[in-house]
Amino acid sequence: MRLVPPGSSGKMPHFEKDLLRQPLLSMHMHVFSADPRVTAFISHGGLGSTTEIAHMGKPAIMVPLFADQTRNANMLARHGGALVLDKYDLANHPKVKEIIQRIISDESYATNAKLLADVLVNQPISAKNLMLLHAEFAARLVSS
Repeated sequence: MRLVPPGSSGKMPHFEKDLLRQPLLSMHMHVFSADPRVTAFISHGGLGSTTEIAHMGKPAIMVPLFADQTRNANMLARHGGALVLDKYDLANHPKVKEIIQRIISDESYATNAKLLADVLVNQPISAKNLMLLHAEFAARLVSS
């Protein structure tokens, strides 16, 4: 079975011409946050997934692999909405089971995750407006 991106001709994509124009994901991860069946997320702790998890208000198990992921995972854990699992403990089934049970059964993780999301969503000035204010400020400095 061969997967063909939606809207493509069915031919193998020529990387520079076709692949970069094709949507790589047909849906965003955040659509799952509206599903009440989602109790917690498991993530590698990349900046994108960490930001989405923080805005969702759902607890998470973070398994950082490299680079900035450890810092991102620890940031969510510091706010009390996540647990960090070392990648070398993935083969330790009792530890993985214990962390999953803890994130599901201890309501403090869900409460803290919702609190962080509330703080992020209800800031007195949105990130977009703050960026625009800084851009306008920089433009005034350059033009003077």
